[in-house]
This record gives sequence, structure tokens and C-alpha cells, in this order.
Amino acid sequence: MRVSEVFLSACIIVVSFFGGVKYSLHKLNEETSYWAKQYKETDDKVSAYVKVSDPKTVRLYIKQLNDLLDNMTRLGRIIENGEEIDLTLARIEKEYMILGEQVKLKVTQIDKTLIAMKEEQLRVDEDLNDLFDADMAEMGDVDKLTLVDNKIMNKIKVIQTDLDTIQSLIKDIQDSKIGKKIFK
Repeated sequence: MRVSEVFLSACIIVVSFFGGVKYSLHKLNEETSYWAKQYKETDDKVSAYVKVSDPKTVRLYIKQLNDLLDNMTRLGRIIENGEEIDLTLARIEKEYMILGEQVKLKVTQIDKTLIAMKEEQLRVDEDLNDLFDADMAEMGDVDKLTLVDNKIMNKIKVIQTDLDTIQSLIKDIQDSKIGKKIFK
């Protein structure tokens, strides 16, 4: 039995040896696959780094970034100027509306003054006619004419004062911003 024990022991040793070799080869294949995978990832990263670290590529990327920054700066200026223009237009529109209201008020004042002057002139004409008729009947020719002349002169002074007021109102309108545009 010795031979069979030796043979059995030899078979166990050989099977164990080949089993160990096969297991070792299997583990070696797994490790080789792992390291091949790691090598491929590292190689990809290194090749990407080499591509990026190329001076021509770096210059190209820097140029593109500078172009982007310039475009962003231009857009920022356009936006800021747009806001400023919008505010300026709003302010101009507000001033235009205020000046329009002022012109309406001045025109209304002039209309009222002209109507009052027409009424005053009609009243003066009636008064003069009444005076002339009444005074002619009572007084002598020289006194009548002097009285009529004095009354006429007083009425002319009143009319002249009203005309001066109207002229100053028209001058104010002409000197205003809208008036300058209207009376070019």
C-alpha cells in the first residue's frame, strides 16, 4: 500500500500544484485585466493632458476665452446703455408732457385775454359813442373834443397795457423749448 499511498499523494500534489497554477493564472489574468484597464484610463488622461498642454491648443483656448470675455463686455455695455437710453427717453417724455401742459395753459390764458380785450373794445366803442353823443349835446365843440380825446387816450392806455401783457405771454411761449420748435 505504500505505492498507492505514494501515488495518491503524488496525484494530490500534482492536482494541487496544477490547481494552484490554474488559480494563480486566473488571478494573474484578473490583475492583468485590472491593470490594463487602469493603464487605458491613465493613457486616455495623459493623452488628453498632452493635447490640452500643447501650446497651440492653449493659445487657441485662451483666444476663445478672450473673445467670449470681449463679447460679454460688449453685451454688458449695450445693456447698460439701453437702460440709460430708456431712462433718458422716459425723462424726455415726462418733460415733453409737462411742457405740453404749460403751452395749453398759456394758449388758454391768451384766448381768455383776447376775449376780454374784444369785450373791452366793444364796451369802449359803446362808451365812446354814448359819450360823444351825450357830450356833443351838452358842451361846446372845443370842450367836447378835449373830453373825448382824454377818454380815448385813457382807453388806448388800457388797451396798450393789455397788448403788452399778451406780447410778454407770447414771448414766454416762444422762449420755451416747445415754443422754439413751433416758432422756428
